[in-house]
Amino acid sequence: MTGTAVLSLGLIMTWTTGWGAALVAPGAAVLVAGIAGMVTAKSVVTWSEQRERDAVAGQYRHREEVYGTILENIVKSFLPGEEPDMKEEAKQRALVALWAAPETVEAMARWREEIQPTIRRGGVLGEDKEKVMARFAELVRAMRGDLSGDPQSARHPEPEFILRSLFDDRPKLSPQRLEPVTPR
Repeated sequence: MTGTAVLSLGLIMTWTTGWGAALVAPGAAVLVAGIAGMVTAKSVVTWSEQRERDAVAGQYRHREEVYGTILENIVKSFLPGEEPDMKEEAKQRALVALWAAPETVEAMARWREEIQPTIRRGGVLGEDKEKVMARFAELVRAMRGDLSGDPQSARHPEPEFILRSLFDDRPKLSPQRLEPVTPR
């Protein structure tokens, strides 16, 4: 702002006074100083802007850590002989409720609702396995959307690819479609 004022003053003095040629050199100096002031003002990051950037980066790292722990615990729960750390999961779920974007909180609630019958059966997936897996993929996509800042982005992988990246027992995919290939 100061650079613009100095620049304007220099231009006005150079072209509107009768001194004309006598003010060209000082006017040019004022013009250069004004341009330098504008460039400097645009490139300076204020303390509050930097503090806000640092806070956003810290929140991102925190969410990334919380989401990673939750997903790791969920994937472990699908492995034979593995028991999830329920205390750690409860702590992480509380952090999701506190820190996560609304889409992630909603996806977590839908995942928890879908997994409850499995938990009541002692952790054995029944005919609801595909619904449970679909909700899990939805949760991962919501977390990815929260971390990327764009929950609806087309850049997020399809749910089936998310599941295939985490679990080895998914059916083989057709290269043209996202539907499982039926063996002949």
